[in-house]
Amino acid sequence: MKEADLFNNPPTSKKIFLLSLLELIYFSAFYLVNELELKHVMIGVFAELLTIPMILLQMILIVISIILLVRQKYSYRSYPGFSLLILCATLMLWG
Repeated sequence: MKEADLFNNPPTSKKIFLLSLLELIYFSAFYLVNELELKHVMIGVFAELLTIPMILLQMILIVISIILLVRQKYSYRSYPGFSLLILCATLMLWG
């Protein structure tokens, strides 16, 4: 897949948006688990396995959302605009 195909494909924007929502849900659940001090073993296993990949995915999604936003001439009422908003909110949640 060419770079131009990745950033000019409208379904890509929707996928980025859905991945951003997944990030928000994961980090919100992670925050609640830590806040409520749930000590179940399976929760700890999933948290250990998924936290670093989710952080890396978040950084990648931020870059892709910015590129898509620039390509759509800064249309903030679009999937990349809302994705960037969600990712920044998530970044502030765990940062």
